[in-house]
Amino acid sequence: FPSHDIHFDLNGNFIKKIGILGSFGGQFSAPYSLKISPNGNLAVADYNNEGIQIFDQDGNYITFYTWARGLSWWGAHPYSLAYSSDGLLYVSGNTDDGGRGIRVFTPDGSVIKEWWGNALCALVENRTGDLVAAHQDQVVRVWRRTFRTETPPTNSAIPLPVVLSSAQRSGQKLLERIIVTGK
Repeated sequence: FPSHDIHFDLNGNFIKKIGILGSFGGQFSAPYSLKISPNGNLAVADYNNEGIQIFDQDGNYITFYTWARGLSWWGAHPYSLAYSSDGLLYVSGNTDDGGRGIRVFTPDGSVIKEWWGNALCALVENRTGDLVAAHQDQVVRVWRRTFRTETPPTNSAIPLPVVLSSAQRSGQKLLERIIVTGK
């Protein structure tokens, strides 16, 4: 079976390959996108296996995040991946009933946010931590990251750390200290 992921060193020398054709953990069927997480893990959008496979820095299979199916038998497919600097995984994809959208996964694989109705899109995080998506409907959308001290019960922003306290000198624009917690 062919390998779908091949490793090279910085000089272009072959190191090793990961995976073979198949449908079990560590096996691929149409990998579409891959990204390296801030902690060095590799995420692979495995289109035909309908999920995202996670590997450690040595290429060992860790886990599988399911890309949920819709209502019919066609399948549901992840398409594009992006990591935030704090480890959230953004995934663009579609469901078998025609839905298209973006999901946000925590490092443990839980879905904490999703948007539906958009076309399949390429994803990236910009320098300020905002999610940027280039959609097939000829539009580039930006979802601005926000910090807040209280999280409203319904919220359309990407979930972020909550500010517990901050310190700032009088008359200054910059914070000296900020303490946050993840939620």
